Amino acid sequence: MPLVSAASILTAALIAVTADAPESPLPPSCESGDLRVEMGADAVRNTRVLCISPELSTNFFFDAKVARVELEGRERFRRVLEAADALTLVASEAMRDAEPLRVTVYFQDGAAPESASFLLVVHPALAARQVEVIRHTRPVAFYQRETWETQVRLQRCEQEKERIRAEQEGPGGLLGLRLAGHMDEKGGVQSQDIPTVIKQKPSNVLNEPQAWTYRSKRRVAVEMKLTNPGGEALDASGSRAAEPPW
Repeated sequence: MPLVSAASILTAALIAVTADAPESPLPPSCESGDLRVEMGADAVRNTRVLCISPELSTNFFFDAKVARVELEGRERFRRVLEAADALTLVASEAMRDAEPLRVTVYFQDGAAPESASFLLVVHPALAARQVEVIRHTRPVAFYQRETWETQVRLQRCEQEKERIRAEQEGPGGLLGLRLAGHMDEKGGVQSQDIPTVIKQKPSNVLNEPQAWTYRSKRRVAVEMKLTNPGGEALDASGSRAAEPPW
């Protein structure tokens, strides 16, 4: 019977344990070390993801006084120190397997951006030790005026839309202008009174015509008022457009 050494048995046992043991999940990606975070007044701000580690301090330094701090799971931190323009966080050992937590800092100066938000990820070894937050600010009055100007433009667009919608309910072109009262025989687009150039036959049933032409750059409209002294009803079926007399 072959002999098996104790070292071989131990190696086989370690291999079996390693094969059966579940892989430890890797910590989420996060930033560590000394960081400088610049925040533009107009840029869309992405939430920065920072590492925190149990018993290691993470220090935030801001360029303005802090109004208030909103910290998720505050009671789980071993230390939270708030200063006029700084914040210190120390995670506890109980937070090693904690889910990411959010911290949001609101500033007193009323300039935009009005707040800064970070996502804190617990890492077994790495931490963002010093985070300097610099804002490229604009006063809130700037955005208030910008909002007002946008509202004025939107109101004008709504008025123009209503005007176009009202015009589209009736006929367009020169006929629409005529019916809307924007032109007549005395004003509006170029017009001409043409009864004097209309040739009438003695046998015409309709007499005493009144006629005007309205001409724009690409269109011509003719308006006629005819009198039917006879008793026979007439319609315009079979009629065709006449060419202008000029």
